[in-house]
Amino acid sequence: MKNKIIDFVERLSEIDCIPDSTAPFENPYKREACKYNLEQYLLFLSVVHPKFMLVGEAPGYRGCQLTGIPFTDEIQLLNSSNNFALGDWERHPDTGNQKENSATVIWEGLREKRLIPIMWNAFPFHPYNEGKVKSNRTPNAAEIKWGKDIIKEICELFDIKVLYAVGKKAQGQLGLSNDFGIRHPSYGGKEKCLEGLSGISVQ
Repeated sequence: MKNKIIDFVERLSEIDCIPDSTAPFENPYKREACKYNLEQYLLFLSVVHPKFMLVGEAPGYRGCQLTGIPFTDEIQLLNSSNNFALGDWERHPDTGNQKENSATVIWEGLREKRLIPIMWNAFPFHPYNEGKVKSNRTPNAAEIKWGKDIIKEICELFDIKVLYAVGKKAQGQLGLSNDFGIRHPSYGGKEKCLEGLSGISVQ
């Protein structure tokens, strides 16, 4: 499995364009730090065997775009309390100490119940508005379609059969029922998000 994970991350790092889309995006895995972080994260998960996937919409420019790990900003990446679900490895953030609200809330919920999901995004790269790299935009239909194939590949690799989406957009993009949707923590949604994470039960 190790070789499959290394191959997966390598292929992901080489992607420059998405079929049928000309919208701007950044591939965080072009950066060695992000590539390394994702590889080590997935190798850790291959040992602990997570039972479900927690899916967001896309990497934010203050979070996954900087660390390479979904729902994880630089603060959470360096937080030793998160080792139970990230693994205890040498981390390589290289831009400072950026904080993202979504990452803060999600990790609070994961720590509370000691949940270990595979964290991912409907579109694994950072989509931004034309001319403004430090912005976040909603992935378009072509990006989501392409992203679903990546999710399918990861689910097959880790034998994942249960997906939970964080936020209505990700839920709709993945076609998941309300039973598998968790409130996004933004715009006053923190408590509902934590409540949704607390309600996750995967045998």
